[in-house]
Amino acid sequence: MKKSFLSSLLLSVLLLAGLSFSCSEHEPNFDAAAAERAGFTLADVQRAFETAYASVPSTRTDGGFDENRVLDPCGIDPAWESVSFCCGDSLMLADVPFVARYDYRVLRWDEDGFPSLSALPGWLVVAKDSATGLTGSWLFFLIPDADAASGFSGTALYATLSGQPVSVGKFVGGTLVAEASLFDDARTAEENAGLLAGLLPDTHVARLRKQPATRATADTAIYKNIDIETVEVVGHAPIKTPGPGGAPVYTKPIGDGHGSSAPPLILTMNHLFRGDSEGGFSSDSDGEVPYPHNPCIKADKEIRPILDSIYMDCMGQLLINAIKTNVPIVREPDRSGCGVETTTTNFPNGVQVISHRILTGPKVTSVMLMEELMHIYQGAGTPAFKEAKLNKEIEAKLTWYIYMKNNDIKISTDKAFGDIQGDMCFSLMRECILSNDWDDDVFRLFYEGAAESLRTIRAYRNEVAYPFDPNNMDFSCLLQLLEDCKDK
Repeated sequence: MKKSFLSSLLLSVLLLAGLSFSCSEHEPNFDAAAAERAGFTLADVQRAFETAYASVPSTRTDGGFDENRVLDPCGIDPAWESVSFCCGDSLMLADVPFVARYDYRVLRWDEDGFPSLSALPGWLVVAKDSATGLTGSWLFFLIPDADAASGFSGTALYATLSGQPVSVGKFVGGTLVAEASLFDDARTAEENAGLLAGLLPDTHVARLRKQPATRATADTAIYKNIDIETVEVVGHAPIKTPGPGGAPVYTKPIGDGHGSSAPPLILTMNHLFRGDSEGGFSSDSDGEVPYPHNPCIKADKEIRPILDSIYMDCMGQLLINAIKTNVPIVREPDRSGCGVETTTTNFPNGVQVISHRILTGPKVTSVMLMEELMHIYQGAGTPAFKEAKLNKEIEAKLTWYIYMKNNDIKISTDKAFGDIQGDMCFSLMRECILSNDWDDDVFRLFYEGAAESLRTIRAYRNEVAYPFDPNNMDFSCLLQLLEDCKDK
């Protein structure tokens, strides 16, 4: 039964590919000038979208969460400056990233029932049939599998502008293995709806609302060049398709006032999930792959050697192994320094999930990366971390300072510690920690001197964003790393 099901699907795909328009017939052209010569200008794309969107008034307002319409964007604001064009012999496409009223994520649960959120990339797609002049506007989403490796594995989905799924394609390792569409005339509407539902089993989507940043977190974001976000999950539900338990099954599929009769084939959008020049696709939105020594950490080929250098150290190895949640390390060419982006997600059932990304510039070093990994190990984003944030900075900096001295890394540290006094205080604290002689008034003077020096650095001047408690000399994370490493 399963074999005949897949066979009929693949046969359907081949038949549809022969009868439909496809930009994959020839190499796509992403040049706006070429699209303009073909009579498909940005103004044409905008006009086609606005005409289609005008007939979908329900997306303009937020009437509350409707689990039957979890993909309804509740407002579409295309980023026209980022439009890409694709011109084939018979079909012209424009894909545009868009901003909706809410953010959307794929929601999954681990074996312990703990929820996690992953990216749900989406685009507005405007298509034009060059033979008839008809246009259509659709939403296109990619839902990567949780364990995807090389080549895109997951689900590609077309939806109407109101979020109704109409076409779905299933990929394994970059290969389309099954496809279903409500617009397939070779089957009945009920059959198409059943096939569509079969390709979206238990695919849950969460709708997120960002909460306004406080003055303290806004100041931290400015000074540290990082983003701090709190988001609330306003609802989540499986993606529902027409049929039993979902929307009505139409005799003829009804779009959102589209001029064209059907969306393009799934494969016409392969430039969006090709990923890189070699055709690979990572399941993470930032393109990182799991680090072999700890798959929770995701890093690219430039970052992995830096992680290797940390892992060769005894303390560094324990620190990397201590990271238990997914942490992508993202390089951004225009970023200076290194920082942790922390997102707190509040679920309706009261569960709170804190997730992290490390954002680095092109000149990241092992010392910089170790400090941010230490912050995650310390519990960045938790109330205990926020209430003594400058204390946590002292512990994290002392950790990499010990690592640096153990590995004879020659870098100037006075700027990292604020001034010469700060450099001296961290040096003396290191000696006290390594000799297990730090629980006295003398060490407290070094500790408070280190805090005073860090306050001279712009990032740490805001006492609301970086509170300091002189009575909270907590070095538990550092001592845990040092427990078996003092003589190594």
